Amino acid sequence: DDQGKSFIHMAVDGATRMRQIILDLLEFSRVGRLDTQLERININLLLKTVIMQSQRLIEDRHAKVLVDDMPDVVANRTLLQQVFQNLIGNAIKYAKPQVAPEVNVHASQQDHGWQFSVVDNGIGIAPEYQDKIFIIFQRLHTHSEHPGSGIGLAICKKIVEFHGGKIWVESDGVSGSTFHFTLPNRSLDES
Repeated sequence: DDQGKSFIHMAVDGATRMRQIILDLLEFSRVGRLDTQLERININLLLKTVIMQSQRLIEDRHAKVLVDDMPDVVANRTLLQQVFQNLIGNAIKYAKPQVAPEVNVHASQQDHGWQFSVVDNGIGIAPEYQDKIFIIFQRLHTHSEHPGSGIGLAICKKIVEFHGGKIWVESDGVSGSTFHFTLPNRSLDES
């Protein structure tokens, strides 16, 4: 009957979300333990790959992703790609209703490395939640509003810290967010 179908749907949905949480936890636990080879990375090419892999989401949401000229850095390619994939994906996912997402990716040279910024025109993050979002399983929205496991930004933080950098967000809670992260200057001899 309909009630039985409803229960089955809830059980399947719960099992699917639990599977994703387990996979995300496994991924979180692996950061810095596996595949930690560092190499010189052309961030322009890396971001082209990220944008290509996100093309369906970008088209579905009518998003624009603009990228400044990027530097080369020494880092782990897979992990750094994951950071950009997550930050750009979140910028699109947390768009304002009825507003096409716009994402701008910038880089600026600092004294000891590079600072990358991912700027969006989305819903923003209230100041009181800005530290909490990098803690595993901390979600600001229900699963029905914005699907996800609440692990993505915790993974980003762990990856950035593995590389010797830091990550933070700036937002007034209304007019979008800017996620910044740093990577120190490093040569392949140091890796």
